[in-house]
Amino acid sequence: APSNFGVADDEAPADAEAAGTERRRRRTHENVLRTAADTARSALHSARSLALAHAYVAGGTESESERQLTVGGTSLVPADVFSGFSYTALGHLHRPQSITPTIRYSGTPLAYSFSEDHAKSVTIVDMSPTGQVTVHEEPIPVGRAVATIEGTLDDLQRNPQFDHAEHKFVRATLTNTEVVLNPRAALEARFPHLVELSQAAINAAVSAAGAEVRAERSPFELVVDFWVASTNQAPTADELEVIHSAINIGLANGILRPVVAAHGEGAGGDGDHLLCKRAAAPKA
Repeated sequence: APSNFGVADDEAPADAEAAGTERRRRRTHENVLRTAADTARSALHSARSLALAHAYVAGGTESESERQLTVGGTSLVPADVFSGFSYTALGHLHRPQSITPTIRYSGTPLAYSFSEDHAKSVTIVDMSPTGQVTVHEEPIPVGRAVATIEGTLDDLQRNPQFDHAEHKFVRATLTNTEVVLNPRAALEARFPHLVELSQAAINAAVSAAGAEVRAERSPFELVVDFWVASTNQAPTADELEVIHSAINIGLANGILRPVVAAHGEGAGGDGDHLLCKRAAAPKA
């Protein structure tokens, strides 16, 4: 594209250096597309016209699948950029949707994330010689649909309300208050296309443990805290020894990075003292 693409001629400063700065400031996604659209409109010689663009037009509904689309830090493009065309076919947003009667996203034929639980379709546009359009949405039940489900393990295994998800790609969240061991095998008996599985109890424990990192707790303290949050009980002496040994192996092999911890505080105990001693930061 020319160096001034996306900047109107009457907006460009006369000074060359100032002009370069102004171009960089003004080269937003909207201005680039508006310049392209103006150029295309000036070349129209027919009563009907079709514009194609890849853009995030204001008024559209996003999903989790789209990449961020920005130029110059600005992502949204107003619909009036495409005024003057009989029909504008847009790409970028995955959900089929109309911005105006003549500006539309056809959407993707397949789901690319679990947020795309809407029906997929193709858009058929009939355009008269004078540029009048009729838009028709044709469903396309191709590929495997997606579903997000949530509940206790017993609910997800037996409740009829989840029948709709049995043949879909499934993202499941267990809401049991305690951690469930090996729930995947149990759920796959009903949902053979289970893709993603999380447990609310583990998520809460991870969040709690993550908050403690800011207090610079030792690795041993963090693991013990996570253990207690996940199981609602303190580890036994044998379990503490296994935790201690695993962390020291991680430190020795560089998998874990030692932190400076307050000796005699936190989890306490001989194992914690030994870990802190062995994991002391190396001297400069």
